[in-house]
Amino acid sequence: GARQGDDPLLLLYRSRDLRQWECLGRALEGRQEADGYMWECPDLFELEGRDVFLFSPQGLEPDGYERWNLFQNSYRLGRLDESAHFVAETELRELDHGHDFYAAQTLSDPHKITRAPALAGGLPAAGPTPVPAASLGKCLPHKCVRTPVPAATATARACP
Repeated sequence: GARQGDDPLLLLYRSRDLRQWECLGRALEGRQEADGYMWECPDLFELEGRDVFLFSPQGLEPDGYERWNLFQNSYRLGRLDESAHFVAETELRELDHGHDFYAAQTLSDPHKITRAPALAGGLPAAGPTPVPAASLGKCLPHKCVRTPVPAATATARACP
C-alpha cells in the first residue's frame, strides 16, 4: 500500500511484459478518518461489468457491527475512467466479516470466474514459531460474485 502522510492512496501501474512498469499515477486518494491510514495489498479488477477496488485497510476503528476484524478485506465498487482514475460509487464495505481472511488478491480462470485466495492464520502469531511468518497460510479461494442488497449491489463471496 501507499500513503501520503496519514492518508492512503492507490497508485496504478501497467506492464506489457511484467518486467518493465509504467506508473499511471494516483488512481484514488483517501482520507484517514474514513479510510484508515493505508490500503494494504490493493487489487483492482472487473467483476460482472463493474470495477472493484479490493484492499486491506489499516487504522480503522470499529463502527457498530462493522470493522471488528483487525485484519480485514474491504472493497469499493466504482469505475476506472479514461484517465486511470478510480471513481468510487459506494462506501467502504467489508468483504468478509470473519477472521482469517486477509490480503486477498484476485485471479481469473479461463471461464472468467474470479476467485480471491487470501492469507489465513493467527495475526499476530499466538505463540513462538520457527519462522516469523509460519503462522500464516493461504485459505481456500473464495469465488467473487455480486449480490443485490437493499441499499446497493455488494460484492460477496461464495465458497469454491
